Amino acid sequence: MASTALVRNATFFLDRAKVDEALEGVRAAVRAAKAAPAPLLEMEAHHIEGEVQRERGDLAQAVAATDRALEVASSAERTSTRLRAEVLRSRGTLLRRLGRVDDAILAHQKALTIFRDVGARTHEARTRNALAYAYLVKGHYEESIAHAGNAVRIDLESGARMQVAKTLTNLGHAFARLGVSKRAGALLEQARQMHIRYSRRRRAFRHVACEC
Repeated sequence: MASTALVRNATFFLDRAKVDEALEGVRAAVRAAKAAPAPLLEMEAHHIEGEVQRERGDLAQAVAATDRALEVASSAERTSTRLRAEVLRSRGTLLRRLGRVDDAILAHQKALTIFRDVGARTHEARTRNALAYAYLVKGHYEESIAHAGNAVRIDLESGARMQVAKTLTNLGHAFARLGVSKRAGALLEQARQMHIRYSRRRRAFRHVACEC
């Protein structure tokens, strides 16, 4: 199907930071998916369009693209529940960057409900960390700590330790805002050490790859 190929082509350009080509490709994918019609591919194309617009720095257009993806999900008989959750999580991050923190929290909460229902534990952890940061920005530090703590537990169970370092940073900042300086310092230092350790591993991996 032409729309499938166009979506994959747009993703290819986005992965290689060729945003202009990606935007042109994803718009063609949307047109092809509408003509098919192929609601799932149209939804995916709008999702990718949002990512492309974010990379271009146009957050308002990125949010608009996620809105279009959710409109397709609402009107179509068959779409992907999981993809809808991914769109909602992306939308939440964009809204938070635009200063619309309450709307961001709502989007993340909807995404979290879906990821929990389908058993997508890794995505649940990512969404909980996004919620932790949004609550941190809003000044709701207890909620931030609760979501970050749950995210860390999920990541430790699944072995996603690099993500743990990012979540520990949010956790440390939340404790710092509450005035729990000793706990905050310990968490931030733990996160720093994990970042250093994994940075060294990535450099070692790239070195080995270059020698192959």
